[in-house]
Amino acid sequence: MALKGALIAPYEDLLELVEYLKRRRKWNLEVVLGDLFEGVKIARELVEDGVAFIVSRGGTFELIRKAFTEYLVRGGRVPIIEIKVDAEDLLQELSSLRRDHGQMALAGFENVIRSYRGLARFLELPLDYVVFNDPEKVEELITQAAKRGVEFFLTDTIGSKVARSLGLKARLIRSSDRAVIEAVEMAIYLAETRGFSGTIAEGGAALPGRAREELADRSYSYFVPKIRAREKSSVPPEVPTVARFSFEDIVYSSQIMEQVIERARIFAATDSPILITGETGTGKELLAHSIHLASSRRKGPFVTVACGAIPPSLLAAELMGYSGGAFTGARREGRIGLFEAAHGGTIFLDEIQDLPLEVQGMILRFLQEGEVRKLGENRVFRLDVRIIAASNRDLLSLVRERKFRQDLYYRLNVLNLHIPPLRERKEDIIPLAFHFLRLYARQLNKDIVRIAPEAQEALLTYDFPGNVRELAAIIERAVLLCNGSEIKPQMIELPTIKTPNNYFVERNDSTGQLPVYFSGPGNYNENLRGIRPLREVEREHIVKVYQATGGNIKETARLLGISRTTLWRRLKEYLLL
Repeated sequence: MALKGALIAPYEDLLELVEYLKRRRKWNLEVVLGDLFEGVKIARELVEDGVAFIVSRGGTFELIRKAFTEYLVRGGRVPIIEIKVDAEDLLQELSSLRRDHGQMALAGFENVIRSYRGLARFLELPLDYVVFNDPEKVEELITQAAKRGVEFFLTDTIGSKVARSLGLKARLIRSSDRAVIEAVEMAIYLAETRGFSGTIAEGGAALPGRAREELADRSYSYFVPKIRAREKSSVPPEVPTVARFSFEDIVYSSQIMEQVIERARIFAATDSPILITGETGTGKELLAHSIHLASSRRKGPFVTVACGAIPPSLLAAELMGYSGGAFTGARREGRIGLFEAAHGGTIFLDEIQDLPLEVQGMILRFLQEGEVRKLGENRVFRLDVRIIAASNRDLLSLVRERKFRQDLYYRLNVLNLHIPPLRERKEDIIPLAFHFLRLYARQLNKDIVRIAPEAQEALLTYDFPGNVRELAAIIERAVLLCNGSEIKPQMIELPTIKTPNNYFVERNDSTGQLPVYFSGPGNYNENLRGIRPLREVEREHIVKVYQATGGNIKETARLLGISRTTLWRRLKEYLLL
């Protein structure tokens, strides 16, 4: 059984994030809410209860570190690991705030702000620094900074609470998913190997006793390769082999989805192939991840293959692997295939209808014999891999058109799951909308908690041809445009343009064309009244999105669906740069 550890979260958003990651990555981890001295008290109790490691962040980590520097447990010290504040996230925070705020200060315990002094200098930001050494003196230090002219504080949990209580502006520096995963995985590695006992923060600071001598120069950069090696097999490093979602991550309230998930749970207990069908954006991959994590193969790899994203000429080599010199351009040492990478686990073949017929024959052979043969080799070898396939097309129609092998279809379609489109399960729209609202509000550091009833009604009247993926994009855009605590109807931008005369243009889902409808009274000229030049509408929309993202070029271009080069050109053309 895996060693049990504990993570002490100073704020609720971090608690929720860790609970989510805990389920996804199957950590044996107790997650507790506790800030500063309360966190120290909790840490002592957890260690007495026998936890193998402690993870925390910010001032709470710093106080725990000091309290445990000489705290012996069973002849050794429990590893105490810090969750770093991600430099990339902080860089984005600083870059966006520079335009909107006056004098800023980075405030927190020394371990929080130590690494970012150089980063701020690189950005040429006139940052003040407020270093906390004693939680009792935080209010005094922030008050002094305000008197020096500081208007905005980037800070930790206690700094944010105190600043706001004094009527000052503050933003909490949050930890990213990546930082949490690295810290917990490091803690697990250290606890399992017993190669280190003590505390480690960024830069290798605060290592007590013998550990200080051995690891004084070893920071996260030293441990991360070892963490990776802990999970590593012969899988190529660029192939992700971990399922990220479970059934608990699927958001729904409709009876039809409950039936799909109940059926999927039953199928998870078998090793038979599964075929998942459904329109684009319905969540086929999410369901495949969940089936794997609910199966007896959960500890094995989960390899996803986007069949339509790999050039047909390379598919056989990618799936089956090849020996050195098998073809021009092949690696000298050869390469294992994705099926071999999935040995002992599950391979998910997404968009399986895009497989060339010759590759379909290879998949059929594996389903029948459990064997694969690398390109350039004569021998075959057996693998233990379960296949889950998915398609957004009618495979039987492709069989009739001789574009998909009939024998492969029947071998794959042993167990079938069909995910209905969102328009056929309207009960799921609002729960999903609130799920994405919470997700993007947290990512964008916004305090948005509601969707206005009129906005909900607008969502319920739309058919969502792009299904859940389209709904997620609509809510993400609404969160970006929202400056208050509630999503308003005008922020729900659906693909229908209306004018005061009820003239509108709507995409035809079956043909992809844009038919025009006139329902307003009067003649042609009256119906066109209020229509503005395309250039004017385009400029207004670009400016709106650009301002909503705080001037973030990359995010603006992504939301608009254009390249950054095109966006730069438009912004210069409109004299915005």
